Amino acid sequence: MKKEQLSELLGQVDDDLLLEADRKRKQPRRKLWIPIAALAACLCLIVGLAAPALWNRPTSDNPPSGSGQPLGTEKTPIQMDATRPRVLRSPTYPASAPYPTESFEDWDAYSAQYEAWILERYAAREAGDASDRAVNAFTEATAPTFLMNAGTENRVYSPVNVYLALSMLAELTEGNSRAQILELLDVEDVEQLRTQAQNVWRANYSKDGALTSVLANSLWLDESLSYNDDTMALLAEEYYAASHWGHMGTDAYNELLQQWLKDNTGGLLDAQADNVELDPSCVLALASTVYYQGKWAEEFRTAQTHEDVFYSPEGEQTVAYMEMETVDIVYWGEGYTAVRKEMETGGYMWLILPDEGVSVDEVLAGNEVWSMTRNPTWENSKTATVHLKMPKFDVVSQTDLIEGFQALGITDVFDYTVSDFSPLSQELDDLEVTQINHAARVTVDEEGCTAAAFTVMAVDAMGAWITEDEIWFTLDRPFLFVLTGLTDQPLFTGVVNQP
Repeated sequence: MKKEQLSELLGQVDDDLLLEADRKRKQPRRKLWIPIAALAACLCLIVGLAAPALWNRPTSDNPPSGSGQPLGTEKTPIQMDATRPRVLRSPTYPASAPYPTESFEDWDAYSAQYEAWILERYAAREAGDASDRAVNAFTEATAPTFLMNAGTENRVYSPVNVYLALSMLAELTEGNSRAQILELLDVEDVEQLRTQAQNVWRANYSKDGALTSVLANSLWLDESLSYNDDTMALLAEEYYAASHWGHMGTDAYNELLQQWLKDNTGGLLDAQADNVELDPSCVLALASTVYYQGKWAEEFRTAQTHEDVFYSPEGEQTVAYMEMETVDIVYWGEGYTAVRKEMETGGYMWLILPDEGVSVDEVLAGNEVWSMTRNPTWENSKTATVHLKMPKFDVVSQTDLIEGFQALGITDVFDYTVSDFSPLSQELDDLEVTQINHAARVTVDEEGCTAAAFTVMAVDAMGAWITEDEIWFTLDRPFLFVLTGLTDQPLFTGVVNQP
């Protein structure tokens, strides 16, 4: 491809995406990607469906092949029996165009790779634009519920992954059980949900050598029960869900699940994965992960890290602070001030500091911060020299989300007398969600962030910068953060009460 042809093609791509790519392309002496300090965000969803002993357990000598029938057609039961766990389906994930490197010696080879990469980024941006409204509405509705009332503890929550997890749960339900989930996910019907889930996937999926933001899903089936094959096939097609089958509650099956979680979370949640087990009464499990790896666009200098006091709800603590002076935009709203720290490969970490005398819960209750984080042209903003001082922190939390979802309008799946899991199986009834444990961890240092999370659901029977001001932004008391991904959708949010 000629330079003129590439220029004409790139002229059709939005300016901010080109500026991002061109800024990096024009730095020949700089390594384009150094995976030193990674940002990893992982969320694992386990949906366990427990069956009572009185259910008939049909068997078959052959595992299912997968019919691929859409929902709404005649259900084809899966009948299974085996002595050891097996993988039934291994989905082919979307291939990512490689990020252009400096190793090309001729222009044509470089321009061809650059063209493919920039068009893929543009497609991701379009997918993000198409799904932003639903994801942002979901974040605004759910994040305050799961972050407030933390007391003296830290709390972390992943909106994007919980959105995808609930999308898969919706595929297993019908009637009012599904309707309540669709309402919270801000979609009219399951067809629109699938489109939205695909857009969220495309908006956040990248494995191009510069940015790793990979999602993975899987099904875990009991070998001796029958399931609707068309539902399983649909999850494989629409959600890239691999499927496994084995004897629930056995060490072999639990170890296979644990290894899958470890493989898809970059080793960040090995200890937590070892604690995940499926009971013998479980009839189905869903597992979902997201893994994000990046680095700060501008790293903190280790030599400037020093100890100072953090005023936690439990009193003064001595913690390690990182410092940086930069010209940037400062944002503010009702009871808070905020800055955002850019990631090298896309996205930001927003740092939101409540005003003196204002609590984190008061800021969350106002719900204004979610509008700010998705609107870089926020009216209440100005350019300033920012003296950023933030603690290195390692925050972790584990929360049961059932009460929160009930308050948000999802109630039927928690009550076996009205729940409807008919897309899963015509033979299984009296099912209800009895546990939704969401655990997450975010670690921040001079080079970047590492973040991980998992959720366990159990279902049982029964331009030029002009400095106008100089601002000292010191995060020395409880604060909020929002970590956004490739297309600025919220991957993680959290409350830091104790770094």
